[in-house]
Amino acid sequence: MFDPWERFKSLPWVSLISTAVVTLTIIKILDLGLMIAYSNVPEVQLGFDLIFSPPWGLIIIILLSIGLGALSVLLLETYFSPGLITAGTLWGLFLCLFVVMLIISFVSTLAGVSVGLLGINQNVLVGTLIGVFWRGRRYWRW
Repeated sequence: MFDPWERFKSLPWVSLISTAVVTLTIIKILDLGLMIAYSNVPEVQLGFDLIFSPPWGLIIIILLSIGLGALSVLLLETYFSPGLITAGTLWGLFLCLFVVMLIISFVSTLAGVSVGLLGINQNVLVGTLIGVFWRGRRYWRW
């Protein structure tokens, strides 16, 4: 009989955690660059104020988080390939992304640094989930 706990334990955790860390490192470097540009360049600040005004701000954040999820699957396929990718692997990747986001948010809060555009909230989590399963849709059936 099939045991879900055994399937959970047998996921390729090293590849999944590595993918999550590299993906969020890339995203946070880009986020930091945007935050620096926002604080130092008045034209960028005006553009961001226009782009992130309601309702476009919510749509942009969701689209960015969809991109985060899709980038993580792309990196998993390309650089950290664990072999056969299944729907369970995609759920494990989402779990790793969530945990790494929690750690980044916690460390940012302790250091007193702004979390940036993709702080952890419901919109980012839903967008990341959509991005992971949208990019990984060919692996749903396995």
